[in-house]
Amino acid sequence: MPTKRKPRAAQLGVTDAEYDRLLAAQGGGCAICGNPPKTRRLHVDHDHKTGRVRGLLCHRDNRILPSWATVDWLDAAYRYMARNELQTAGRLRYATQGECWVWLRAISSAGYPVIRFRGQLLYVHRLMSRGLIPKGHVVHHRCEHRWCVNPDHLEVMPHAEHTRYHAADAATCKRGHPWTPENTYLRPDNGLRQCRACIRLRSAA
Repeated sequence: MPTKRKPRAAQLGVTDAEYDRLLAAQGGGCAICGNPPKTRRLHVDHDHKTGRVRGLLCHRDNRILPSWATVDWLDAAYRYMARNELQTAGRLRYATQGECWVWLRAISSAGYPVIRFRGQLLYVHRLMSRGLIPKGHVVHHRCEHRWCVNPDHLEVMPHAEHTRYHAADAATCKRGHPWTPENTYLRPDNGLRQCRACIRLRSAA
């Protein structure tokens, strides 16, 4: 006689008491949509690489969430959905100037296009950027115009590389000291340059 297969929770080492504790910690419902279990127990969601239990999900959300999903992927999916919803509502407004797309709505104090979406303020250049934006990376304007939202002018690059790119254009540090060879210190760990005059001022403080 074939052996009866254990429930998924038991396979993952989640006891009934642990299940009840997880469910209570989630407010009695699915960790994503919040809906309480109806005719069946919630599914035990786990990291497929480490095996760590992440929470309890309803049948629909457990099926939709890919086993390979990462935070970076979910962020890209969110930007994709938000971008299309805003486009459908006619809220992505820009005018062409050469090859640049000039944003016609709100601009932040730093000069970047922004838009409010479902109560959250979003940077439009990140919203329009294609693909993943991994942790430690930023969206760079290849056209050098912060107000441009043309996806073809946007490039994802490491933050350190972005800092070096813009620092190379500056004639002085933020305190006005010139970037002369004598006044420039290159950090051996990441190659970023530092102002020797500023280093001396900090040391003397």
